[in-house]
Amino acid sequence: MNRKKRNLLTFGSRSFVLTAAVIVILGGIISGTVAWMYIKADPVHNTFTYGDMKVELTETDTNLDDDEPKT
Repeated sequence: MNRKKRNLLTFGSRSFVLTAAVIVILGGIISGTVAWMYIKADPVHNTFTYGDMKVELTETDTNLDDDEPKT
């Protein structure tokens, strides 16, 4: 009788593990499909060119530092 209970317990834990594994796998497949659909919705085209940039540096004196010459 004790052996029957042990077999039922083993079967129950095996089915629980199998069910949990199937749920995790299906969840991964479904969430991956949804994420792929959202990523593929709007294509983004980035164009980078070089040589057309004009950078100017303008400095203003804020008098926050001690840059006056000492006499």
